[in-house]
Amino acid sequence: MDARWQWPNDQPQRLLDAFRNRTNIHAFLITGAQGVGKRTLARLYAQTILCEAEPAARPCGACGSCVRFARGSHPDVRSIEPGGNRSNIISVDAVRACTDALQRQSYEGGAKIAVIIGADFMNVQAQNALLKTLEEPPGDCVFFLTAQRRMEILPTIRSRCAWVPLSPLSIGRAEHTLNLYGLSRSEAREAAEYSGGAMGVALRYPQEIKPVRLRVERALLMVRSAEGIVAAAKELQAIIDERADAERQLRWLLLLDILEFIARDGMDKSVDIDSAESNAATQSQPLLERISRASVRTRLGLLDAVSDARRRLSMHISGTVIIESLLFDWANMRRGSISSS
Repeated sequence: MDARWQWPNDQPQRLLDAFRNRTNIHAFLITGAQGVGKRTLARLYAQTILCEAEPAARPCGACGSCVRFARGSHPDVRSIEPGGNRSNIISVDAVRACTDALQRQSYEGGAKIAVIIGADFMNVQAQNALLKTLEEPPGDCVFFLTAQRRMEILPTIRSRCAWVPLSPLSIGRAEHTLNLYGLSRSEAREAAEYSGGAMGVALRYPQEIKPVRLRVERALLMVRSAEGIVAAAKELQAIIDERADAERQLRWLLLLDILEFIARDGMDKSVDIDSAESNAATQSQPLLERISRASVRTRLGLLDAVSDARRRLSMHISGTVIIESLLFDWANMRRGSISSS
């Protein structure tokens, strides 16, 4: 575990101490927003249980079990997460394969671990299959489930799990932690504000998220006419199409997260327009200021549009239709910002 990582309270550490001395609880549900450390915590707990060192030193990171765990080759660990299909759902077959493996004897004579990332993406059949195992768990087996949407998980599963809710850090604490990771003060502040204190998102921001954010904002600046909407739609579609099919769902979610942030907090004043667009940049700068001062009603309208796009995405509606609809909503927001200024 990276010593620089921070938790919002002492519950993760208290549970870690319990794992070092082997708790009797066999299932945990770790919940929270994207990037708050759900996967990190689940893996930390699993590694602690499997570690061969003295209890106070777990997880040591050096024993054979820790090394195999870090490599993803520990024979007594089964992991599931969404992906591998267009619906991005965890199927009943995936859950059954996991639970069937847990019925076998431990390869190393210790505990057997199941880590289900994104348990809220299990369909009902998959959840019922998991419930059967939770009702009669195999000997010395521990389940770690993570979820953003706790209420999407069946009440009968929730009732059989110890609940570990995680929240983001405060902006100031996240900024301080990012400084420890080598970000400058300005970089740390920007990443902390974008992520809302969710460290997993903040650490991805400088290299992975910010370049996409700037491209999205440049595309939005094109939305001044029907032709501009077409050009902006092509740019946003290009952002999606840069990824292989298996990664496009995550790219879509990132795009929508960025649009939601823009609607909530305004355009980034550091957007750098190419010199070839200098005339448009001159015209757009006052407009950016107006958008950043847009009324609550206007911003709520765009947030509603982003929410609707998320719903349409889950229904597998054409990406082109989703993008064009969003851009028309953005154009209407800009007109409203202009007329109200």
